[in-house]
Amino acid sequence: MFLGFRRAALLVACIATASMAHIQGGPRQASALQVQAPSSYALINQALAAGRINAETAHKYRVFAAFGDTRLPAPFRGDDGGLTEMPHTVLEAGALLQTFSAQTQAELRPFFMPPGEPGSWIGLATVTGDPPPPDPESAGALAGPSAADSPRGTQPAAQQIRWHTILAAGGKVKVWAQPRHAGDSAKAEVIAREMTTTIWPRLVTLFWEPLSDLGEPYDSNGPELDIFLVRPSFTDRDSAANRRRYGMTGPWRGMAMNADPYKCSASASYLLINSENPLGSATSIGLLQDVAHEFAHAITARKPLKGTCQDYIWIREATATWAEEWAYPQAQSEQERAWRFFSDARRPLDHLPNSAEANFEAYASYIFPLHLMLSGKGRAIPAMWEKFAQLDQRPGVNEGLKTQGTTLDKVFPEFAVQNLNRWTANDYMRFDRLVESFKIRPDSFSASVAAQPVYEKDITLGMRWLSTKYAHFDFDASVKTVTFDNTLVPISWAGVWAIEKIGGSWKAPIDLTKESGKTWCRDNTGENIQELILSFTNNEWQDTTRRVDPGRNRPVIRAYPTGCTGWIGTTSMTNTIRSTDPAITIVENVNTTMRFAVDSALILAGQPIEYWKVVGGHVTWDATVSGQCTGGASGGFTITDMGPGDEIATLRVWQEGGQLHHSGSSGPWPGDIPRFTISCPNETVELALIAALGFFVTDFNRDLLAPNGRSFSGDHTSSAGPGVTTRHRYSFRCTSGC
Repeated sequence: MFLGFRRAALLVACIATASMAHIQGGPRQASALQVQAPSSYALINQALAAGRINAETAHKYRVFAAFGDTRLPAPFRGDDGGLTEMPHTVLEAGALLQTFSAQTQAELRPFFMPPGEPGSWIGLATVTGDPPPPDPESAGALAGPSAADSPRGTQPAAQQIRWHTILAAGGKVKVWAQPRHAGDSAKAEVIAREMTTTIWPRLVTLFWEPLSDLGEPYDSNGPELDIFLVRPSFTDRDSAANRRRYGMTGPWRGMAMNADPYKCSASASYLLINSENPLGSATSIGLLQDVAHEFAHAITARKPLKGTCQDYIWIREATATWAEEWAYPQAQSEQERAWRFFSDARRPLDHLPNSAEANFEAYASYIFPLHLMLSGKGRAIPAMWEKFAQLDQRPGVNEGLKTQGTTLDKVFPEFAVQNLNRWTANDYMRFDRLVESFKIRPDSFSASVAAQPVYEKDITLGMRWLSTKYAHFDFDASVKTVTFDNTLVPISWAGVWAIEKIGGSWKAPIDLTKESGKTWCRDNTGENIQELILSFTNNEWQDTTRRVDPGRNRPVIRAYPTGCTGWIGTTSMTNTIRSTDPAITIVENVNTTMRFAVDSALILAGQPIEYWKVVGGHVTWDATVSGQCTGGASGGFTITDMGPGDEIATLRVWQEGGQLHHSGSSGPWPGDIPRFTISCPNETVELALIAALGFFVTDFNRDLLAPNGRSFSGDHTSSAGPGVTTRHRYSFRCTSGC
């Protein structure tokens, strides 16, 4: 009950739904919907909104526009040549037909009858323009059938249509062709053969058989699924330029119509296929893929629905378009729709725009069932159709996924990653040859700290249900550390995945949803990140008012010039003590070379490396006494890593206010504090090396790193009390990239 169009539509209203047409010559990417002037549907909707026509008239005019009926008044004849489908509102007229006036019912009823029925649209002079011409194949081997082959007797002589019929799929399908159209009978033979060998077994095995139309108001003289080859045509109002641009030979490619036009679901169908288009093959685009698409509609039409047909437009067209791939994986007809799916990641998965034109997104969403099949969850596709009898669209999809051991909120973030369609998220390319030009385009940012001490970018979200936002970062050589602060952990319906390019290679996608963050130290071979893709998703599918919006506490990427291999430098401390009784001067010196490494015990996920501990170097010290007393001593030792919590010196480098700060302090002196002897005239005393306490202390008032973030130094003097002066001098640089 669903139809597909080249010029015109997604006709839904429980009678048919549009099936997007093919672009001849293989899949291609279009940049936009190109229409030279307003379409007929836009003009009709404008008039309805302005009150110039009523709703019934608007329905009638939409149907006339869809079939190129000349009764459409001139003011409403827009340029429909650039449309590939028509609005779903067109076939709402079929569902509402019994509510219209007697005149409108009479005018529209032919469009909801099989073409073999007397009085159907195929014989209307307002559509065809002329009576049918003589049969060009009447003398050939495929001459038209006798009058008995025509359904329900004969039509008036001027309107009589002759049909050639072929049974297929063990007598369950009948293909109808008009011998008056050259080549159509031959096309019907091929379609019948393909229905028997490929389309029927491929789809019925996965799903089920369509419902028989026996006993329906329109059964075309038998219980078979009827496939009619017809030739709808454009009118003069459609621009030739747009027709050429979109490779169209008629206003639509195919339709699946209900045998009972007033039924919405659990119904039998018949198919209309525009035979003017190429036949196609297993490896080329044409009628065979159109038949597969519409046949999928006939299959799903068998199942009852909790809601109306309009409520399931998205999954209906996504399923049927994917069915083209399932039946003919080498033809790639479905890929013509892909560009529109990848054009806007922020749109909710099942959202259909409320516009005067067609809902292209439903067709383009075949990518979702394609992902399910490629990820081993293909059986969820028929399962969800079984669930729609009791459930609305999204709950039904979720229950279908449950039959495969998963749920929609779990599948969606994995699906979002694959929609990048490149790097290591390339299932579509690897398994379906969907070229890389069909891809999500993330917001891109270049991170550098060559001219600033810290790079910081917070990521604005505010995403609606089942939608995605992507952010791509590349890091230049000035960046040594990268951090990601994931503030979305408290939002249970948010998802965060990442793909890293490390050491020149893209890595497998990783799930960071429950991680508070991640840190990359580019000095380490396994963390030398050059590019990063973040995929943020709103996995909520029940409450559409829920957004992923952390307010001001947004996820943040930061980049720093400081690396992770550490710092190396020198420090000297001179402690001068002057006494007047006795009159002596004590000078203590501690000189060091130190190498700091990251304190792994203090690394926090998603936070920059802030804490270092001394792990190597050398310390020398001396003390001299002059004045009324004399004495002194000297010594030294090699610095080694003393283990967690017992470091003799520590260093902190952190970001605050967009700048990098440093702070160094000494810890316990290894072993006993050195002592030295002072000899005075009346006594000899032993003193401890006071400089051993606090021998490495940076200037807390001047604590900024150099502008490039790769070095720091200081020279400051302080006093702990009367007669005591302490001078600290130090100079350090990072040990990598400096």
